[in-house]
Amino acid sequence: MTSADDDVVIQELNTTVFPDIDAVQTNLGVVSQHLLSLGHQTIEPVLSVSGRQLYVDDEGGRWRAVRFVEGEIASAAAVSVEELTSISRFLGEFDAALRLLPLDSLATTIPRFHDFGYRLAQLTDAIAADRVGRVAGCAVAIDRVMRAVVLLTDQQDWSAWHELPVRLVHNDAKASNVIVDPETLNPRCVIDLDTCMQGTLLNDVGELVRSYGKATNPVDRHRLQAVIDGFIGGWGPDLADVELALMPLAGAKLTIENAVRFLADHLDGDRYFRLSGSESNLGRCIAEVAHGENLLSLLPG
Repeated sequence: MTSADDDVVIQELNTTVFPDIDAVQTNLGVVSQHLLSLGHQTIEPVLSVSGRQLYVDDEGGRWRAVRFVEGEIASAAAVSVEELTSISRFLGEFDAALRLLPLDSLATTIPRFHDFGYRLAQLTDAIAADRVGRVAGCAVAIDRVMRAVVLLTDQQDWSAWHELPVRLVHNDAKASNVIVDPETLNPRCVIDLDTCMQGTLLNDVGELVRSYGKATNPVDRHRLQAVIDGFIGGWGPDLADVELALMPLAGAKLTIENAVRFLADHLDGDRYFRLSGSESNLGRCIAEVAHGENLLSLLPG
């Protein structure tokens, strides 16, 4: 829609995903103002006529408005290595901008978002509880996911994951959260800032790799390296040794983590991830675990 000053996007916030909407809005204001002060294009919250960031409807729904950003969503389809490098570099620059903020300046909007052990425990609980009677019909998928988890956690460098530096990062740095110029495909703006909080750089590297994996166009070593090289180029030279060592594993970790989450939600009755049309969380799980298996196959050794 159009306001008196500019085009705006009206969004209803998901209180299941984000239980503390006030923290989400506070973070958005902090990140937006910080990026603007550095000359970055970013989404900006628009206040209501009463000067508030949020509108609460009669049913308790929480709504907000942000300024519309011209451009199109970056494609996660068959893009060139050059485009991969460009988008990854842009996300590295985004995280490099966030590191100028104090570490405690952003609240946690999704607790334990990328805590792999926690996500695995959720799946184990969903299997044991079998709340909607789907476990028996998912035995093959459960076995495949669990085998992928073992392959991931048996990797030589896995035990060092807990040594990664904690930084302020996007935490959901998939291709569809980057706006690009429709003609040049140059990245313009990172969107969906609600997950900006403490995490690790590898959350963002891994999520970008994950978002580029499709059954019809699987990630190969060249595309994986393009993401890594681009991100390092955007962030700069001062990465910790453990970040550099684990970067090739990040895509497999985030992808298998997502497979675990999709399967747990399917077994719980699809309470978290929204579905549309013929989508199913079981189908999403199978696609993700296949992508994760491919990414593991690209690792040395």
